[in-house]
Amino acid sequence: MTVRDHTHLDNLEQFFAVPNPDPFNPLAHFATGLETISAELKPKALIQKVRTTSVLPPDQITPDGEAKLRDALTRYGQHHLQQNRQDLISLRWQDTKALQNGLIFLGICVLLSTLFENAEILRYEW
Repeated sequence: MTVRDHTHLDNLEQFFAVPNPDPFNPLAHFATGLETISAELKPKALIQKVRTTSVLPPDQITPDGEAKLRDALTRYGQHHLQQNRQDLISLRWQDTKALQNGLIFLGICVLLSTLFENAEILRYEW
């Protein structure tokens, strides 16, 4: 079964940029077209095939519009992949530093435990 979704946009630029939203307009968009599509389809995409259709006004449809959008989506996706790779590198660095701090703390605790266990000053016999 394929889930179908329709997104209504005013122009192709709304895929990538948020228009000036009017909070008094009930049809106002507060996110980019891609963010809207992603938010709606993400839960469904894990269990079902997903197909989305973007609806544009007739005056915004051009013969080369599909190719331009495909190229723009490719560039946009490559940018986000690179950004996600950089975020992963940053997270790995933070995780490595946290592990290092945790191991140092564990080492200090084991050392102190060993010292206190062997210290004769602290031994008091009743």
